[in-house]
Amino acid sequence: MKKADQDAVLAYLEDRMRGDWKEMTLDEKKAAWFVYYGAWGARAPDVEQVTGKGMGTFIKVGLAFTLGLTGYMVSKDLMASDEDKVTV
Repeated sequence: MKKADQDAVLAYLEDRMRGDWKEMTLDEKKAAWFVYYGAWGARAPDVEQVTGKGMGTFIKVGLAFTLGLTGYMVSKDLMASDEDKVTV
């Protein structure tokens, strides 16, 4: 949202909050709550930190899966008899 639009919304909400809150719609109350308590501006989560944490987990799970699959294939090959082994 553009800065001018943000300022217009904030001005509108501030004007509505000066009056009786019972006259505000539910959406206006939700918007007012988000403006003052929501995760935006200084309260916004650090995107790099969240992304980095998720990427690290993804890499660890992928590495564990790859090592597990490799171990399974090696153990399967070691347990197979000479007749069962496939050679190219």
